[in-house]
Amino acid sequence: MKIKGDNEICFHLPNSGVHSIVLNNQTEILIDYLSDYFVKKKKSKCVIVDDDNDVINNNDAEFIYVSFQENIDSFFEFKPKTLFNEELSRIVLENDKMFMSISKVREALKDSLTDSGMYKFINIIQNNIDSRINIDISNYDLSKIIQMYHFDTEEMTVDQKYLAIYNLLLYLNRNTFCVIYIDFPAGEHTYNWLINNKKDNHLILVNNKELKYPIDMIFDSIIILNNCDFVEEYEIDIESTELYTYLFHPLIQEFKNQQTEKNIEIMNQFTDKTSTFFLKFTSYDSENSL
Repeated sequence: MKIKGDNEICFHLPNSGVHSIVLNNQTEILIDYLSDYFVKKKKSKCVIVDDDNDVINNNDAEFIYVSFQENIDSFFEFKPKTLFNEELSRIVLENDKMFMSISKVREALKDSLTDSGMYKFINIIQNNIDSRINIDISNYDLSKIIQMYHFDTEEMTVDQKYLAIYNLLLYLNRNTFCVIYIDFPAGEHTYNWLINNKKDNHLILVNNKELKYPIDMIFDSIIILNNCDFVEEYEIDIESTELYTYLFHPLIQEFKNQQTEKNIEIMNQFTDKTSTFFLKFTSYDSENSL
């Protein structure tokens, strides 16, 4: 997959799989391009093509991303126009037979008009008025019923909260190719989630900066992303997954002179800014392995 933007900006990404990604100060522009193309469905900033240089239809794919800068707890409210309120409302309307209790609430509201207390209330307000006052239900707003729900998230970790939102977004786009970007701290819960979401129609990019150690051997590769139109691919022993993700953490890169001579030698192999590097983790030896 290639992202071609203005001013000769170019990014190469794999077509699927789970990858740790080193963004080299390209985070904002990459997210901006993916959001504009796959979420806003525009082509004003970039065009995305496949390996055959054919344009990927932006209506046939989605970009799934919730920023770590967001107030994650606000997502778990059922206020009007929030994600969970709107989507649960839509799911209920499309699957009413699966939500019979909510249908009963609707019927109960109608039946409340015939309660003796309602008749008494009407008599109070129409006392000494030469007119009959009637009360009816003019609009059944499902959203207002759903606002009464709330999540109990006290025992959820931060990454579990993010993953719950990603689960909903992926369910809504389950028949669509999805580019998924994660920049919240990724720990054990996230690693298990990544394993179960490794699918042909998913390209999952995890910001290398947010990985927690120890790291499971779940990544297909580590991507060292640069703004260029050239890719170099290497095969790395899968047993070195943790070493390579560690060495390309931004903090380690900043103080790499404190590393061993061997580690510095590894890091220096991938400093060329005119190449994007795909370091593919494999469980067998190869002529291009490092």
